[in-house]
Amino acid sequence: MNMTDEPMRDAAAPVADVAADATVSPLEPTLEPELEAVGGAPAVDVEAPPQRSGVVDVEQALRAARGGQRLAAAPMPSPLASAPEPPPASRLVASSAPAPEPEAGAARERAAATASPSLPEAEPAPESAPVREPALEPTPAVGAAPASYEALLDELDAPRRALVEQHLTGLKAALQAERVTVRRLEQQARTASTQAESQATAAAALAEEKSLLEAAAAEREALAHLAQRRADFYEAAVEQGVRRKSVRLAYLAATDAGLFQDGGAIAWDHLRTQFADLFEAPGRNTPTPPSRSASAAAGAGTRGDAPVAPTLNQIIRNAAGRRR
Repeated sequence: MNMTDEPMRDAAAPVADVAADATVSPLEPTLEPELEAVGGAPAVDVEAPPQRSGVVDVEQALRAARGGQRLAAAPMPSPLASAPEPPPASRLVASSAPAPEPEAGAARERAAATASPSLPEAEPAPESAPVREPALEPTPAVGAAPASYEALLDELDAPRRALVEQHLTGLKAALQAERVTVRRLEQQARTASTQAESQATAAAALAEEKSLLEAAAAEREALAHLAQRRADFYEAAVEQGVRRKSVRLAYLAATDAGLFQDGGAIAWDHLRTQFADLFEAPGRNTPTPPSRSASAAAGAGTRGDAPVAPTLNQIIRNAAGRRR
C-alpha cells in the first residue's frame, strides 16, 4: 500500500464520523455544566422549523480532521417542504459526542461557524389561487331510455350498429315474404269464393231446370196417360152402344162422375144409368164393329178371288180361236 493513501484514509474517517454524528439530539442534563464551562453550545432557534441534514463540505471536513475537530453536517434548505411542529423549548447540541476541552472550544466554534453558515429561513409558500371547478354537464341517469330509435343507433358503435341493421334487414325480408304469402292466399280465397258462388248459382240453375224438366216430364206423362185412357174409352164406347156423336160427351161425363177405376176399367153400368140419352135405344140395329182381320177382297161380293179383266191380247186370241 502506498504511504500517500494513509492521510486520505485518515481524513475520510472523520467524514464518516461526521456523517454518523450529524443527528441532532436534545441536551442531556449531565453535559450542561461542561457546556457552560466552555462557553455553551450555539443557541438554536426553536421557532425555526427543523432542517433536513446534508453532507458537509469535503475541504472543510479535511481541515477539521487534520486539526482534530468534528464538524456538524450543514442542513439543506427545503423551502417548499411543509414545516413540522417545533420541538419543545430546549437547548440542542450539534452532536452527541463528549464535550471538548476548554482550550479547543473557541476554535471548534469558529470552524463550525465557517463550515455551516446560517441559512435563510424558508419563505412561506405562496397561497395558491382558488381553483375553480369546471362546470359538469348533467349526465343521463343510468339505465335511462334513449329519446328515439335513431338516438339509440347513434350511441352504438359501427360493429353493433351493423349487427342491428343486419337483423332488421332479415326481419323486413321475412315480413315482406309473409305479406306476399298472405296476399296470394287472399287472392286464392277470393277466386275460390267466386268459383263457389258461380258453382252455387249454376247448381241452383241446374236444380231449377231439372225441376222444370221433371215437371214437364210428369205433365207429359200425365197427358200421355190421359190420351191413352181417352183412346181406350173411345174404343170401348162403340162396343157399349154409345152414340157416335156422343162419345166425347160420354168421356167427359165419365171423367166428371169419377167412373174410371184402377187399371183403366170403366163403370159402364153406372154411366148408362146416369146418362141414358148418350146410348142407343134398345132394339135398334147397332152397327157391326169392324173385324180386326178383314179380307183383302172385301167389297167384291164373294169370298173368292176377284175377277180379272181380259187384256187386248186375250181378246184378239179369243177372236182368232186361240186359247191359251
